[in-house]
Amino acid sequence: MAGTPIAVRRAGVPEDIAGTAAFLMNGDASFVSGQVPHVAGGPRG
Repeated sequence: MAGTPIAVRRAGVPEDIAGTAAFLMNGDASFVSGQVPHVAGGPRG
């Protein structure tokens, strides 16, 4: 991770992706279309 600033200051784990995946697969995301979710710990640099 040296040289790659991540806002949350830790490496991602599968659980970080799971919440986004669960949201996209349930009815709460029924109005979301054509988006690319960036689950990356925040803006870099």
